[in-house]
Amino acid sequence: MKHSINILRRIVAFMLLSISLIPANAYNYDEEAGLRNFRDKSYVAALPMLQRAAKAGSLPALDALGQMYEHGWGVKADRTIMMNMYNKAALHNYPPTLFHLATYYYDNGQTDKGLEMMVKASEHGSTEASMTLGKLYMADDKEKAIRYYRHAADNGEYSAFNEIGRIYTLDNDWSNALESLTEANRHNTISNDMKLALATMKAQGLGTTKNLEGALSLLTELYENGYEPATSLYNEVKTAANKITAPVYPGGINALYAFLRKNARKPHAAIPSALNGTATVEFIITPDGTVSNPQYVRRCNVMVDEEVMRLVRLLRGWKPATKGGKPCSTVTRLSMSFSPAYNAEIQFTKVK
Repeated sequence: MKHSINILRRIVAFMLLSISLIPANAYNYDEEAGLRNFRDKSYVAALPMLQRAAKAGSLPALDALGQMYEHGWGVKADRTIMMNMYNKAALHNYPPTLFHLATYYYDNGQTDKGLEMMVKASEHGSTEASMTLGKLYMADDKEKAIRYYRHAADNGEYSAFNEIGRIYTLDNDWSNALESLTEANRHNTISNDMKLALATMKAQGLGTTKNLEGALSLLTELYENGYEPATSLYNEVKTAANKITAPVYPGGINALYAFLRKNARKPHAAIPSALNGTATVEFIITPDGTVSNPQYVRRCNVMVDEEVMRLVRLLRGWKPATKGGKPCSTVTRLSMSFSPAYNAEIQFTKVK
């Protein structure tokens, strides 16, 4: 008997718990489904769900209803109902509602009240409000504009970096412009005109060292997406970025051959004809002008081979090759013969 009573108590407790969950589940469903219909602009379907969710205290539902009655979306526009919905959500400092109220005041000539509400919305985390304030102050108070834009960025609105970069670009503050626009580009929130500005900075070395490869990467994106203002700079930078200059030995090519002739030690052999032929050593002239990784690609005999290798190791102080103005490595070959006649030839075979 006692066991049966305990089971009965558990059943009653479960039923009470289930009953208490029904309003919460219904509230969640109404809010989610109502907002989904609202976002899909299915306002008639959204209305009863949002009304039930708002009655249960949903701030997003109150805000959505406020917008519907403000703009006449699926209902007849009604300022009284709109203000009732907005004010209930605003009592809880719901950021989207604070922003919508601020916008309403602005649109209806109450600029002071609108500004006050817009600042409040920004303070409570509305990125839309922060972006609006940034734009509002951009012409007359750039420091304040930047402050609001940074606040928006701190709250996840990364397009604010684009506008911060725009302000610094207009002021020719290249270093700060570069930093902000780089962030905007990293977050894929950069506008085409500011991407072109960023490419120009990299191409001309404004606020940074010249970076033709980086500029070309940005310009290629703009060009391939049909952004016509980028075409001229794209063609110019593409040409410059692919321009290659050969490495230069101190004093030039004639000085190089003179050095080789002067320092070459002609090998000797019991049978002179054993020295006939050419030995070739391939090596790399590095971006700092030193010789690296010499190796044979063609052998003659040990004495000739070793002499050519020795001379290669003596070739110091090169001015390195460049690609797009940037020092780079060059694969180089020195071929020499001593018999029956002396001959030397240098070849720059590949820029890396």
